[in-house]
Amino acid sequence: MSLLDITELSLSYGDKCLYKNAEFSLFKGEHVGIVGANGVGKSTFINSCTENTIPDEGQIRWQPGISRGYLDQHAAADAQQTVLEYMQASFSALFEKEKEMVQAYQRYSAGEEDALKKAEKYQQQLEAADFYSIEYRIMRIAEGLGLTAIGMDKQLGNLSGGQRAKVILSKLLLEEPDVLLLDEPTNFLDKEHIRWLSEYLTEFSGAFLVVSHDFAFLEQISTCICDIDEQSIRKYSGKYSDFLKQKKHLREDYIRRYTAQQKQIKKTEEYIRKNIAGVNSRNAKGRRKQLERLERMAPP
Repeated sequence: MSLLDITELSLSYGDKCLYKNAEFSLFKGEHVGIVGANGVGKSTFINSCTENTIPDEGQIRWQPGISRGYLDQHAAADAQQTVLEYMQASFSALFEKEKEMVQAYQRYSAGEEDALKKAEKYQQQLEAADFYSIEYRIMRIAEGLGLTAIGMDKQLGNLSGGQRAKVILSKLLLEEPDVLLLDEPTNFLDKEHIRWLSEYLTEFSGAFLVVSHDFAFLEQISTCICDIDEQSIRKYSGKYSDFLKQKKHLREDYIRRYTAQQKQIKKTEEYIRKNIAGVNSRNAKGRRKQLERLERMAPP
């Protein structure tokens, strides 16, 4: 079963049509790189998947219960929060449960016998959620994306735009949603951090959609490529290099078929001109009707 189904998607801005009756499906564990020329609608496609952009026509359906993480570089955040506090917020529910556990143990120490069962229940839930490895998980990602060099006690309001984007990406990775939606995540990373992110995403057990102009990055992380071109969305299996070979083959095949159709049209038009008023007029008129009904291929 697919995690996401997009059917008959059409979207225009003014007189520019980005998609026309486009189709797309995302399946469990797929690592999808999104490519296309500038202006074809790659970022708009991501925004459509987050439902921040409403299409003119078509449906965008997520499987119920699927958690999504979107890299919104303009996400609202408390400017007074430190980098560490912001990342810890990914586990706010678990930290709250820890407080309840401590309070339950305190009540038990004060003589409330029933509180022990509650405390032990909270403890089991925290252990099942791997609560006691949170610090390690935070520092692993913080080091991988260069946040420790910035300073974990630095307030968000004192960060540059690129530093803030790193922090938002780090929190998103900590949350481990079923699907990641990332628009140009390498724009604010240096080579060392891009390499770390590549390795992380390659091992990521969930699915993701990533827009990137860094083709070496896409080559490493992708299991398939989503190509936005000519108002359509087409998925290709394999790495970025596999996509290039497949698209080249399809383009060459299209050019062959287009050239053959043009030759046939020219030949038919010539026959019609020569015979429309002669003894073969009936045949010429029949061929003209066939030509009028012909679905003509667009120039490549």
